[in-house]
Amino acid sequence: MRYMIYGLLLTVVSAALLVAYIWQSLGGGNEVSTSDYQSCELIKGPVGAEDIEVGLGGYAYISADDRRAHLGNPAAAGNVYRFQSAGEKHELQLMELPEALNSFHPHGISYFKEADKEYLFVINHRVPAAADGGHDIFLFRIDGLRLITVKQLVVPDGYSPNDIAAISSEEFYFSSDRKALSGIAMYVEVLLGLARSSIGHYYQGQWKVAVDGLAFANGIAYSPRYQQLWVSESRAGQLGKYYRSEKGGLELLQKFSLGNSPDNISVLENGDLLVADHVNGVAQARNASDSTIASPSRIWKVKANGKLDTPLLQLDGRAYSAASVAVSINNQLLLGSIYNDGLLLCSVEQ
Repeated sequence: MRYMIYGLLLTVVSAALLVAYIWQSLGGGNEVSTSDYQSCELIKGPVGAEDIEVGLGGYAYISADDRRAHLGNPAAAGNVYRFQSAGEKHELQLMELPEALNSFHPHGISYFKEADKEYLFVINHRVPAAADGGHDIFLFRIDGLRLITVKQLVVPDGYSPNDIAAISSEEFYFSSDRKALSGIAMYVEVLLGLARSSIGHYYQGQWKVAVDGLAFANGIAYSPRYQQLWVSESRAGQLGKYYRSEKGGLELLQKFSLGNSPDNISVLENGDLLVADHVNGVAQARNASDSTIASPSRIWKVKANGKLDTPLLQLDGRAYSAASVAVSINNQLLLGSIYNDGLLLCSVEQ
């Protein structure tokens, strides 16, 4: 009997320690004490504007999917929007998708220009919130407000694509945020922050793992100026910088801590970065199903050499939660959110 009691106590203590570790690693007690909403304007429109890319003419392209709606209606489709800001005037327009496109749930996107034409790579989840539900990567040519399908690539089994960084129409890198795609193993991997995710590489029809051993690889972006690929590891709270060789190989140059749960990365013209950071991973997870739960965020400025500046923007999550991306447009910051309604346009010194 005594040994049963000891065993029960040991189980209870172990479970408590495990919960405490998960809570601490997710930043369950983290808050943002000050907020900078006074410099921001809410642009209503897209729900779940998780990723944003800036193109020619000061246009921003937005990947949006109403993730909360999936809880009641998994068939609800997402969209791509175009946004332009000129002084006090803003224009938000819905892009026209190909008619044959069904079950469209966009996630990470990447803009690039090639042979005087503009393109978007878009990650599509066939089944929202199901890492094992199948994924596509579309290459669209931008024709005004129309997206014209150039090709549709079926992502091989075993990947969970999150974000994408274009090199050309025949080459890109993408973050695969977990190795286990379903069941208890997936939750254990994510909750414990196990380093099992990867960076995938596609080149002329060939798929391969370029880097593995990452803890929830999330945002990814390429800086052509320095031939550097950047990736955020949300469960490690860090950013990685890799040198890209002419043959596409990646050499790790630097890793450094960045906030609690870094998300999407945007590369500025001078090679510096803007990185969105979820301050409290527990609040972020709760905000997914309950919009009344505030999920605070920070936007960091990171120099091309890896030097970290103070946050450009801090949001307590009460007016705008779970900011996942920030881009620079017309000398302002444009933010998107995983679940929130609309965009946040902020006048912040960069």
